[in-house]
Amino acid sequence: MIQLLRQESIALTRNILSYLGIMLLVITVCFAISATSLPLLSGLATTTIIIVTIITPQLALVYLATRYWATMHGDSGYFTHAIPVRASTIFWAKTLYAIVATFPSLIVTILGVCAFFISRGWAAGATTQSIWSGMVETFEALPTSLLLAGAFLAMITIINIAISVAGTISFCAQDKYIRHGFAVPTIGLVLYYFAYQISGLLGALLIPGSINVSNGSFTWQLMLTDFINAIQHDQQPQVVGIGIVLTSTALTAVIAWLGIRSLRNHLSLR
Repeated sequence: MIQLLRQESIALTRNILSYLGIMLLVITVCFAISATSLPLLSGLATTTIIIVTIITPQLALVYLATRYWATMHGDSGYFTHAIPVRASTIFWAKTLYAIVATFPSLIVTILGVCAFFISRGWAAGATTQSIWSGMVETFEALPTSLLLAGAFLAMITIINIAISVAGTISFCAQDKYIRHGFAVPTIGLVLYYFAYQISGLLGALLIPGSINVSNGSFTWQLMLTDFINAIQHDQQPQVVGIGIVLTSTALTAVIAWLGIRSLRNHLSLR
């Protein structure tokens, strides 16, 4: 698997880094424009910063998904599957690289968020020092457990999505679907998105285990009961269910199994 990871890295890392560099350059240019305080341009630049910040990890995953399709089920797939290893080994090598390659996009996202809040502060007439001090104070005021939970959830989300996207593509690229090209995998990815959202919502609401957003403590309280209580008393919910970790991981396990099974028993190349 190490050799496969090395080959995957050689083939894709340069493109990934070039993409992240372009997105970071866009954020930097827009950040500089927002410093001019020109009414129309600075507002447009600030909006562009937050848009780029949001889509950077998503576009990275889209690119990796298209490369997975091309190298596993497209013309390059003939070379890929000529490698004398099991299909599951190739699958895990590619998904592991996708996971590792997606994490640097989070750095661009964090920098983009900082640039966005500083730009908003400039628009409100605040100084850079006061804006930065406020951001640091807000960050330090957050409970450590809440920060760790957020980081863990972000990590699990990236891992699950990367594996599920690859599994969905391979499952939908069986010989009976391959003649339709990427259309069937696209439909499969849309269905996966809805399944992920629905299962995540049900998991968060119905599985015991929540994080109290006020102090970051863990509680076995159901988010559903807290949510209903908040509605009845016109208050904000105090806990966030973490059952989504279980449901999304279970969904990922099923999709990965289906994808590997399809590669092993129903492999088809376009």
